[in-house]
Amino acid sequence: MRHNFSANFLRVLPPDTNFGEAWESLCFDLLRCELGTTAVMRLNPPDKGVDLLARLRGEAYQCKSDERGALGTLDHGSSVKSLQSAVAHKEGLGWSSYLFSTNANYSGTAVIKILGEAKELGVPDSQLKFLGPEHWDDLCINHFDAVKHRFNYRLSLGYDDVIAAFKKAGYFYRYVAEYGQKIRADSFPLVITNNRTAVEIEIPFSRDLSVENFLDVGKVLLGISLERMNYPDIGTSAGPSISVTIDQRPQPFSKKIGELLIGPGESLNIWITVVWRDKPDDEGADPKQMRILFFYLSFSNKFERLLNLRRPSSAGGRRQLTVSRTEQAIQGMIWSRIHEMLGDKGA
Repeated sequence: MRHNFSANFLRVLPPDTNFGEAWESLCFDLLRCELGTTAVMRLNPPDKGVDLLARLRGEAYQCKSDERGALGTLDHGSSVKSLQSAVAHKEGLGWSSYLFSTNANYSGTAVIKILGEAKELGVPDSQLKFLGPEHWDDLCINHFDAVKHRFNYRLSLGYDDVIAAFKKAGYFYRYVAEYGQKIRADSFPLVITNNRTAVEIEIPFSRDLSVENFLDVGKVLLGISLERMNYPDIGTSAGPSISVTIDQRPQPFSKKIGELLIGPGESLNIWITVVWRDKPDDEGADPKQMRILFFYLSFSNKFERLLNLRRPSSAGGRRQLTVSRTEQAIQGMIWSRIHEMLGDKGA
């Protein structure tokens, strides 16, 4: 996903006092953008099992959250209680559809128990919906300017982090030492952005270093691997191709940062393109590679659907599925790396 709805990134802003209220506020803002500012009302406690109500549409929203975001799993207990309360007040509130609005998925067992309780309460499946993080990710993409104040996706790193990135990128010691001296002498701050997530990484850099140097550091800090991924079940492969862009225009690798039309503190975008082939790269699949793929796809709530689809018969269908899997894996790489760095810094 492009956005991460965990407690690491979603701010708790007044008058909200906890993460659950912050998630409800985000859902409220997004629905007002999507449906109209007067189409949705927020109910104060006691909310009668409904947090947000779009009365003219007959839609009742119950917001549930986990501080781990998409990596978390929601329990069914409080959701069942909310549903029971909402059904008891259904006539007064005037809803015909009940929508669980969540930043994480329910377990399969939880969904079964919620649906079972709904059946006992006389709520047909057609009136019950689960709007998970992918739904809210799409709304954030469409309305990010209206809700960006609710997130903090910027991570500020220091000199040592950049030096470590050069080392991890495979630079010889003498070059690392030379580049470190240039950064200390110039201290030209830049922000690494990318076209796959909302992450921003602020780093010290130097105008005397090249676009290629910046790309190598950014690739390490974002956790992007250029290794191609095989998909043996559909007989395809894909991998990322990356460049540094300004206003979506690629910049020459040999160009110095000081030659670009940017000032201190401005951003350079790492543009990630998925390149696919209608055949595997190697004979068979590397089991380790597939385990890595499953891990990165776990950051997306689409991963089960993407992995369980049958092999499309057309080249266009295989391309769409291959690119979609790889996009989700790349986003997973980035979020995994960001979580790792936040953990290192004790966030």
